[in-house]
Amino acid sequence: MMKRSAAILMVLVIFLAAGSLLAEPVMLYWINVSPGLNMPVEANGNYYGSMPTGVYNVAIDFNGDGNYETFSAHCIDPAFASTTPSEYNIIDIPHEENYLQAAYIFSRWGEATVAQAAADAQSAIWSVIGNFSFPDGLSAEAQMMISAAIEAVENGWNSTEGLSLAVSPGSGEHYAEGYQDFIIRTPEPGSLALLGLGIAGLWIAGRKKGLLPVFVKRS
Repeated sequence: MMKRSAAILMVLVIFLAAGSLLAEPVMLYWINVSPGLNMPVEANGNYYGSMPTGVYNVAIDFNGDGNYETFSAHCIDPAFASTTPSEYNIIDIPHEENYLQAAYIFSRWGEATVAQAAADAQSAIWSVIGNFSFPDGLSAEAQMMISAAIEAVENGWNSTEGLSLAVSPGSGEHYAEGYQDFIIRTPEPGSLALLGLGIAGLWIAGRKKGLLPVFVKRS
């Protein structure tokens, strides 16, 4: 009975941890933009000059243990990106038209490995988020991405599972507050829950054979 209770408790802990993965603040910092290009950018009527435009690589410490994982991201607002660890919140993509369009672009083209393609995706995301303009214009590919995103959302696309916003929590807003905010892919809580079931099964089998419990620490 004790073995069964302990196994149930372990699974419960894993499920609770998975459910809270995106609810707790994390530490995040910006590494670089690669691949990508420099493009003249205006935002909110301000000229920002030639800005890095492409895949924004960020490091995130999800566990609070000082171990950072690297994520490919795209930025979504006119703010400086923090190059030192800063507190961020990981939130669901808002089901607002412009954020859904940005999420659609990221889901299809957001992790390009070629500089021009990465710049196209970033400039398209900036465009649909709003208040951004490009003195040199947008490429035909970026315009295609924008058109595809608008059409998809108009037709009901909202498949944002596995995508999140990393939000600088300066004021609790998700645009133009605190540091730069990012669209990222995040570990899915459901995957952690399945991992928990597997761990519990191994733990029970090990106990039956007189072995020590099995513990797995997420790197």
